[in-house]
Amino acid sequence: MLFHHFGLATNNRKKSEDFLIKTGYKKHSSFLEKKQKVKLSFFKSKKKPTIEVITPLSKKSPINSYLKKFDAMFYHMCFEVNKKLNVKKFCSEHSALCIIAPYKSSVFKGKKISFYYVKYIGLIEIISK
Repeated sequence: MLFHHFGLATNNRKKSEDFLIKTGYKKHSSFLEKKQKVKLSFFKSKKKPTIEVITPLSKKSPINSYLKKFDAMFYHMCFEVNKKLNVKKFCSEHSALCIIAPYKSSVFKGKKISFYYVKYIGLIEIISK
C-alpha cells in the first residue's frame, strides 16, 4: 500500500485553500464527486503530503457528519494498492468495517475506490487498480 493523500473536510473552501497556498501548496486539480455529493480539489507540494480539500454539495453529503462540530477537519487518509483489493481479507486482517463498497471513480480515472473504518486508525480510502 502506498500513501496517496489526506482528506480535509471543510465548510469554507476558500479559506482552507488560501491557507494551503500560503503554506506552499499548489492547487493541482478539482472534481465533482456526485456519488458522495462533494466537490474536491487536490493540493500538492514537493516536500509535503498531498491534501484533498472536500466540501459538501448538499445536506445529504456523508461528510456533513464530520462538519457538525468543526468547520474543518482531517477525516481520512488514502492509500493506493497495485492490485484488486480483497475486501473480505482486508477487513479481517485490519479489523475494518467497509463503509463504502468499491466503485469506479471518475476522479481517479476509473480506478475503484472504497472506504473503511479501521479500529484505532479511523476512516481510510483505498484506490485500487
